[in-house]
Amino acid sequence: MITVLIDFGIELFQNSTISFFTDNQVIDKNIKLPVYWNRQLLLLFKEAMTNALKHSKANKISLQIKFTDNFLMISLQDNGKGFDDTMIKRKNGIINMFKRASKIEGLLEIESSSGTKLTFTGKV
Repeated sequence: MITVLIDFGIELFQNSTISFFTDNQVIDKNIKLPVYWNRQLLLLFKEAMTNALKHSKANKISLQIKFTDNFLMISLQDNGKGFDDTMIKRKNGIINMFKRASKIEGLLEIESSSGTKLTFTGKV
């Protein structure tokens, strides 16, 4: 799942003005994720990356993946313009990301002001 997510980011941003970076601290570990996690996390972060490409006006996006004490943390951060949640007319993508995190009993946090940071944390 991690390799697919990183490959998706590389391919998505390769022909854009956005530089994509990864800080992956778990690629060499053989972590068995609970049932349904792969699908939900892939769809969640693909949505987040696509939103960043379309709306952020960023020139740098980083994907950070950590696994510590049975907790998986995946974070996507850009240096774009950020957004005000109250000004978004169509929130389906954001609502679906929160639903996906909830389906696998994880926590999704979104911070946005100058740039946006989206962080998923879940106990494996």
